[in-house]
Amino acid sequence: MSLNRCLFAEFLGTFLLVLFGCGSVVTNEVFDGAVTLVGVALAFGLIIMVVIDTLGAVSGAHINPAVSVGLAAAGLFQWKRVVPYVAVQCLGAFAASYFHAEVIVPERPSTLAATVPRTVDGDFREAESWTVEFTLTAILMLVILRVATGPKERQAGAGLTIGMTVACMVLAFGPVNGASMNPARSLGPAVGALVAKDYGVAAPALTSLWIYWSAPFAGAVVATLVWRACLRDGPPADDAQP
Repeated sequence: MSLNRCLFAEFLGTFLLVLFGCGSVVTNEVFDGAVTLVGVALAFGLIIMVVIDTLGAVSGAHINPAVSVGLAAAGLFQWKRVVPYVAVQCLGAFAASYFHAEVIVPERPSTLAATVPRTVDGDFREAESWTVEFTLTAILMLVILRVATGPKERQAGAGLTIGMTVACMVLAFGPVNGASMNPARSLGPAVGALVAKDYGVAAPALTSLWIYWSAPFAGAVVATLVWRACLRDGPPADDAQP
């Protein structure tokens, strides 16, 4: 598949992820909890399933810089394509967040689904958020590696499996720190708020980006090492060497 087609698919896929996933958070804020946490989790899970099933055959539907790096570290993706993929993923996330800022909430208070650590007595729980992001991304990456490299029957359900994994994680840990697991998803609202001059949202979101970039990348790479050592499919038992 040509690089340009892949890049367009990654831009579109990440745009849709943030438009509908983060959009559910924005709508929940603007309309006084109408969506609920369960609705937000389902919105993320369902749109990921749709994007994977629709665009997976074009670009792989990474829609996440950490996933692109993890797949490259696993030898399943070309390193030379990582930077272009990450760039368009971030652009797609920003475009969707800017849409939220300018169309959905131009005159209403909203966090734009920005991810920041929770606060306790006025202090950000940064270590807690880093640990959550690292752990969740590692688990997500292991799931992706298993379904992406398994038999066709397992790959056929990749969209549902990955989407529901993300939904479970958002449902369980969303209130803790946003459960991003995706550097582009965290960057989009932060930059969108900055460009829209909503500095009350942009400042803490930008300050916290180091968590939402370093932890997912670290989690994805560690997951790759675990997959290589323990969970990679081997030859059938009949074909194993004595």
